[in-house]
Amino acid sequence: MRAVRLTGRGVALLAVALVSVLAAGRWQLDALLPVAGLLLGLLLLAALAVLLVPRRLAVERSLAVRTLDHGAVTNARVTIVNRSRVQSLDVRWRADLPSALGGPASGAVGSVGPADSRRASADAAVRVSGGSRGRHALGPVLVVVRDPFGVVVRRRRIDDDVDVVVLPRRVPLPRLSAVRGSVTARTGRASARRRGDGEDDVVSRAYQPGDAPKRIDWRTTARRGELMVRQDESVTADQVTVAVDPGTAPGPTEWALVAAASATSHFAHEGHAVAMVVPGSEPRAVVDAGDSVSTALAVLAELSHRDRAPLEGPPPDRRSVVAVIGVVDLARAREWVSALRRSEQVLAMVAGDSGGAVLDVLRSAGWRVVAWDETDDVVAVWSELGREAGRARP
Repeated sequence: MRAVRLTGRGVALLAVALVSVLAAGRWQLDALLPVAGLLLGLLLLAALAVLLVPRRLAVERSLAVRTLDHGAVTNARVTIVNRSRVQSLDVRWRADLPSALGGPASGAVGSVGPADSRRASADAAVRVSGGSRGRHALGPVLVVVRDPFGVVVRRRRIDDDVDVVVLPRRVPLPRLSAVRGSVTARTGRASARRRGDGEDDVVSRAYQPGDAPKRIDWRTTARRGELMVRQDESVTADQVTVAVDPGTAPGPTEWALVAAASATSHFAHEGHAVAMVVPGSEPRAVVDAGDSVSTALAVLAELSHRDRAPLEGPPPDRRSVVAVIGVVDLARAREWVSALRRSEQVLAMVAGDSGGAVLDVLRSAGWRVVAWDETDDVVAVWSELGREAGRARP
């Protein structure tokens, strides 16, 4: 969208010109007519200048990173290219970023040289910060060309539908030794296999959303007719599922999402093969601590209270489940018990506002449960969960 407008100075000059014309006609002050003509001519020349000099000014925007950690900062680049053979006038820009990405920013690049010069383009960096989780539109960029007198501007608005996903905040968590298939045990088993009689440590499994392309097993894929990925056997023996439910009743969700994101990242860095299960979404596999973690956490970034979505339990070979559950009712609690009935171990952090009856239902199913409140420290509740899991059953 392009628009030519008068600046405040231009409006003032136009008002003076009109008043001069009116005064000259009413009080026979002919000396004011040249003044009015000069001012009107100036405005006309300024308007022609911003329309025609240059006639071809292209604006491009690029963003190298589309997924940001909470609190991380990156730069979006605005490139202004002069495709005319005439040097441009003064160019300014404004990026209307939402507050979740740092808020509006503005700047100036001055004049841009003609197309055949070294200064035929100018770059501006727009600071983008991940201030609030979710998917956010980067917002429009407004490029303003101003005449040398500062009385007329031409504006061009760029809307290119660029979205940035800000991941939930994560906090470092201590190791949960009570989780079956610990790092120590896994390392021992893996070492034993390497010292063995040449057993193949690599197996293949069906592709899941979030798997890294570099792990695709093309030979097995061709043989079986479906996309397969390679995975170390030592990892498959130590699979952990992080199950997340933001709650079906009004209540806090941010705490649950921070806890779930932190747990997913923690287990991935510990070397576990992690699957993240969210009601209403496909299970997400995390096979390393890099890009696949971000891919899985992007689901949490857009999660909020939602209508009751169907629950799908983890794959049957998952031994341990860590569940982070918001405010739920008894019916929802029973759904979770049914969905995770085949898991060997379920450790759960459940919103205390769910009520004692919900906690009792989960505990009676063999879950190890601790209650949380939105004011609680995530690390403290996590540590309490570890102590609860380590206690002997009565």
